[in-house]
Amino acid sequence: MSEAFNREEKLTYRKYAPFMNSSYNLYVHIHMTQKALLSARHSEIKGLGITIMELALLTIVSGLGGAATPAEISRLIMRRRSTVSGLLNRMERNGLIKRSEYKNNKKLRKVTLTVKGQKVLDQTEEMDIINDIIGSISDDDFRRLWALLEKLQELALKQTK
Repeated sequence: MSEAFNREEKLTYRKYAPFMNSSYNLYVHIHMTQKALLSARHSEIKGLGITIMELALLTIVSGLGGAATPAEISRLIMRRRSTVSGLLNRMERNGLIKRSEYKNNKKLRKVTLTVKGQKVLDQTEEMDIINDIIGSISDDDFRRLWALLEKLQELALKQTK
């Protein structure tokens, strides 16, 4: 007969914060993994003079074409509108994006890339550290990880309502 699995008794699942239970250690582990991936991406783009958030915004604006609004950007990068507004101000000053009014709605602003912003985004597309890292896991592991993260996200979002 196999031994019953008890993650609380396994030190492996308490290695990040031994004084906390395995659930909090997993939470810390997920956070540390995210930070490591961000750090790898940051190292890759630091020579371009942009931040990870600026790259995220350039990618979103490009992906949405002429339909990017501050509200949509805020929703997609999961940041407050005031945070996005400050980011847009800085990026506009740096010549990466421009904001303009829609013809039929003077209150609504659309965000588009400048030539400089598109050039920076094009340079990042030649870099591939995230695909290199995540691509190194098997397809089965990728599917399992994806499903587990979706499950955790769904459970967490149910608790925020």
